[in-house]
Order: sequence, then C-alpha cells, then structure tokens
Amino acid sequence: SEMYNHCGLASSGEVFCMGVRAKSDLPRIQKGDVVGLRLFHSQGKVVFYLNDKPIVEQRNLATYEQYYPCVTFGNAGYEVRIHPCPRIPLGVPRWAPDSFDPPRFQLGKDNLLVKASRAQQCVTVLSDIQYESGLQYFEVSFPAIHPDAELCVGIAAPSIVDNFRVLPAPEFNHFGYMMTGEIVGLGQ
Repeated sequence: SEMYNHCGLASSGEVFCMGVRAKSDLPRIQKGDVVGLRLFHSQGKVVFYLNDKPIVEQRNLATYEQYYPCVTFGNAGYEVRIHPCPRIPLGVPRWAPDSFDPPRFQLGKDNLLVKASRAQQCVTVLSDIQYESGLQYFEVSFPAIHPDAELCVGIAAPSIVDNFRVLPAPEFNHFGYMMTGEIVGLGQ
C-alpha cells in the first residue's frame, strides 16, 4: 500500500516493512550502536547491520523508483548521526531540513546530526540523497536514546512526508508511521 512506504529497523529490535512487522526478537538499539543498511535496489532487498554485523535481511520491497535513507522518531530524546564511511558510493548524505513551521526536529550545523525535539509525535526525517538504482549503503549512530521512546532507521519512498501534507493545518494533531506497523492520523 502507498500508505506504508517505509522499511526500517526499530529500536525495539523489530523490522517493519510496508506496514507489517516483518521480523522481531532482534537486538535492541542502544546508545552508541552503529546501524547500517545496504539496499540492493534492483533485487528489492535491504540488509540491516548492527555494529558491523548483518542481523536481518528483508526482501520483497515495493518497487519505487527512489528511496531515501530516513529515521522516524516516536518521541523526543533521540539523536541520530550519519556516519561518513567509504561504503557510501554517492557521497555522504545529510539530513534534509524540516519544511514545517515550527520545525519538528533540530539539525546540527553540518546536517549530519538530527535531534528529535517534540515529545509524543512521530516525525520522519529524510536524507538529502535518493537511491534510484544499484547497491547503496547508509550508516548512523545514536549519541542519545530515550529509554521509553521509539525510533526506526530505514528507507522510505519520497511520498512518506506527503502523508503530513494531506492534513489541513487547523486539524493537524498527529500523523505518523508507528513502530507497530500502523499509520496514525488525527489521534486514530
């Protein structure tokens, strides 16, 4: 479904892909951990790494022309830093600025660090590099983790942020991709 255009590894040790809990019982993400993902675009496959060890492979991704590395915050208290590494063939991505006013997240001066700044709100932050073909790699670390909050690192089709734009501003309450594999909108 176009509503579930995200595949990611959650801080709870689960993989959610296209709105479905695809895997569980994986190690939880801890402060200082490094999470990587390798996208095999033409094969519709992504492999997630935890501290340089492959931990899960997810196949049968939707065949979008573009994917963006992203992080989805379920609460404030998280910091996620993009790692420059030689495995990234397109150059080092940066976090894209927030187009909402007031901003839903804060960027470091180099746009490599993003901080979740609002409690009780799901926010997806895309990178500024899109993956359109080939073999791609993306890697992040976690300088800060909220003990009760949720976070998901993965890839998303560019339309994931449009989910926010379809809601009229006066009615906007909360809309996001939950770790449970559900889209939540307007408190429902």
